[in-house]
Amino acid sequence: MLLNITPDHIDRHGDMAGYIAAKERIFQRQTADDTAIIGIDDEPSRAMHDRLAVRNGPRVVAISSIRAVPTGVSVRRELGGRSRRQAPRPSST
Repeated sequence: MLLNITPDHIDRHGDMAGYIAAKERIFQRQTADDTAIIGIDDEPSRAMHDRLAVRNGPRVVAISSIRAVPTGVSVRRELGGRSRRQAPRPSST
């Protein structure tokens, strides 16, 4: 699971590109039997989600706390500040 990519640990990787590459290597080791859960609320994470989704690897599930995700899981803020989880409905087949 990857929630986001921020420069918090950049000192360990040299620069942001190295940090992103290190995170992505974690998911590149997964197979079609695995599931990668990727937060898409920041641009580097969205780009990683998109790259992983098109390769022959794990099932990739997007999660977001700021936008609806038709094929993933998201949180919707309702009137009064309450949150409600939204997930795709299982198919009837």
